[in-house]
Amino acid sequence: MINEGQSQQSARTGSPDLVLAAIFKAFGGVHAVDGANLECFPGEVHGLVGENGAGKSTLIKILSGAFAADAGEITLHGDRLQLRSPAEAARAGIGTVFQELSLIPHLSVAQNLFYGIEPRVRLGRISIRPLRSAASQALAQYGFSGIRPGTVVSQLRLAERQILEIVKVLIRDPH
Repeated sequence: MINEGQSQQSARTGSPDLVLAAIFKAFGGVHAVDGANLECFPGEVHGLVGENGAGKSTLIKILSGAFAADAGEITLHGDRLQLRSPAEAARAGIGTVFQELSLIPHLSVAQNLFYGIEPRVRLGRISIRPLRSAASQALAQYGFSGIRPGTVVSQLRLAERQILEIVKVLIRDPH
């Protein structure tokens, strides 16, 4: 079961931005998440730790809309959420960086960063020049101007690919 510590709670003021309350998820007879609770206040950084099978990934997949909780409640900025898909979670302002990379190896850095939200021109064609410019600006904004937007992702080192995963979420302006 995932619960935050009492000592941290005393330093908080106001209401939490994100609350997961009594989250349950079972797969057949296996209880992957059994009553997890989490409160996130502005400016906090959290880490989910535990042994294999503790429910960390399942809880994040519930928050990201990949899995539906069997029971419990998620609220964001006081509004109750019922996340039925990752796209719905993204529209709500939830961004998730998974341990497993989701990049498309044969596409460029720019194409991966803006996949699904590419700038388009007449007849719906993707506009490469603005795409690369936006990618260059995004990478520079987060201090990674050394990664070239035109580089094919399969040519990048693992650390650079992980950076792209993070920047890909940040440019979508999650809460």
